[in-house]
Amino acid sequence: MDGSTIWFDRRLFGDEVIARTAHRYTDFFHVAVHSTVDEIGVMLTPHEGVERPADVEARFRDDALDERLRQAVHEETRELHAALIRAALLESLPRRTDAVP
Repeated sequence: MDGSTIWFDRRLFGDEVIARTAHRYTDFFHVAVHSTVDEIGVMLTPHEGVERPADVEARFRDDALDERLRQAVHEETRELHAALIRAALLESLPRRTDAVP
């Protein structure tokens, strides 16, 4: 069965978002990514013996939107995440027992 290409505006969906989304589909599809200055496209070609679902494009677009939201949340909470990791690492350090009271 032939593949189909799903195109996205690169101003709305970054390359990393599309790459992470495309990776979700590699169990059932051969994935090829194409890009122009303004767009990024993903060609999904079903593996042999796999039937292409009629709604695969809609699913892919929903998953891309999900990845875009995940990326936005990650960027907004990056500093908090780093602070929590630092605090956890500091807490895990051995305490000095030879300190004078």
